Amino acid sequence: MIACPNCGGNLKFDPATQKMRCAFCDSEFSPEEVQEEHEAQAQEAVPQEPREELPPEETYSAFVFTCPQCGGELISYDDTAATFCSFCGASNILESRLSDQQKPKMVIPFALSKEACEAAYRKKISASLFAPDSFKEDSNVENFRGIYMPYWVYNLHADHPIEMKGKTEQRKGDYIYTRHYKLRGNLRAHYDGISYDASSSFSDALSSAIAPFDIKGAVPFQSNYLSGFYADTADVSSQVYLQESRGAMEEDLKSAIRKTSAFRKYTIPDSDVRRASEADSVSSERAMFPVWFLSTRVGDRISYAVVNGQTGKVAADIPVSYMKYLIGSLIIAVPVFLALTFNTFIRPSIITTIAMGVALVSLIISNSQLNRIAARENRLDDKGYTSTLTPSELKALKENNGVTIKSKPQRSAGDTVKAGVTSASVTLTIIGVIFLLVMPIIGIALLVAASMVRKEEGKDKTLVKTGKEKIKVKASASQKMKVLWKPLCGILIALSVLSINPVSDLYYWAGALVSMFFVGWSFWDVVQEHNMLSTRKLPQFNRRGGDESEH
Repeated sequence: MIACPNCGGNLKFDPATQKMRCAFCDSEFSPEEVQEEHEAQAQEAVPQEPREELPPEETYSAFVFTCPQCGGELISYDDTAATFCSFCGASNILESRLSDQQKPKMVIPFALSKEACEAAYRKKISASLFAPDSFKEDSNVENFRGIYMPYWVYNLHADHPIEMKGKTEQRKGDYIYTRHYKLRGNLRAHYDGISYDASSSFSDALSSAIAPFDIKGAVPFQSNYLSGFYADTADVSSQVYLQESRGAMEEDLKSAIRKTSAFRKYTIPDSDVRRASEADSVSSERAMFPVWFLSTRVGDRISYAVVNGQTGKVAADIPVSYMKYLIGSLIIAVPVFLALTFNTFIRPSIITTIAMGVALVSLIISNSQLNRIAARENRLDDKGYTSTLTPSELKALKENNGVTIKSKPQRSAGDTVKAGVTSASVTLTIIGVIFLLVMPIIGIALLVAASMVRKEEGKDKTLVKTGKEKIKVKASASQKMKVLWKPLCGILIALSVLSINPVSDLYYWAGALVSMFFVGWSFWDVVQEHNMLSTRKLPQFNRRGGDESEH
């Protein structure tokens, strides 16, 4: 608790005014004024004696609240009892203890008030037509909690001469004249403020979704900024994201070097540009960034929503209401079915082909989501968490959960990774081209779906880095077949009818109806898979702690 100099009430940081505000007498003070007053009182209380100059304090005292259900920890500068856990949603009072915490170098104060945060979230959730009503209720939205999340801030510098090979080509008649050059110059670059979250309890997917934070808004850390808010504990080493921060800098420098007017006309080998863009020095600093955090219980699982406390950017895991999905599907399916049934230009064989195409789309989507679920359920898509695992623990995850982990050497920073053309996107493209000849609207829709699949596969969301390797997570074949047999049945039934080519249209209609039954069943599974990806298992934290000595 920070006492008000006027009335002794509790001062709390107000994002709207960027000042410490007293709830009793409405007095306002800047954090610096409160800090100076606190230091002056401390000096008066201690007899002034000659002593050596001491270095700045590296720690500050705060209350650590630990959830008895999941083990999650929150730090608070106030001793007011925490009544619920932001990580697992447990409503019991958290256990607290006074502890010394390592002081970060800087902090970005909350600029977004809770009211503005709730308004930003409501705007996003209102656009989600199939979101459960419980997510929109005031009693849920009001549970947003301001939490300072720990981050590592990397500063990278490059200051060195560069030498590269370059060439130009010119065509004259039947000949191409190639000229080779030695390109020299001096590179001076400073990248300050590349940041990654330093908490294994904060999902990398959520932290990247609300990025970036503007490091220009950071101020030297003072515990006064924590008054009225909470903070998460840091347990991820700065080494975890060191290579990624180098890669971010070097990838940008590669592009800048090629676009420089002096080098623009030359063709330069990638290896030379990569070598020229390497960082000379990298330093890391601890920081705290503001995040509004909301956890919503969904049965025995939990869904998170976060809002950037500086910019107002919102990211949320929003599941689908089964009832709303069913009603929406019927509203769309009935007129489409009637239109296809009474359209004399559409033959029954085309309806059967459409059913087979939709079943294939369901198969592709479900297969992709099952791989992502395997990664998400085991938290293998979270580098901050996987960095805390030992090789034996990672192996145990693989064996106990039936996931396949393919390892390969990690690419060096700055390597260009091109998304390959996969069988899924190729199949959709071929079917789309075929449909363009008979039913242009469906053909265009399939080509758009192929483009989306190719884009998603290019992102390769199941790829995570552990140590010096990249691992790709896949669900086991037995796990997949529990779900994928439904769209496979739809495909095989439609394909069988088309192969037999019966004389009577009744066989086509029967084949289409049975195939669409399995398609509808499989799309129900797709919704269930989406809800699994939009929620998470209740957390059970086993704090290992990062390397506290690194800076």
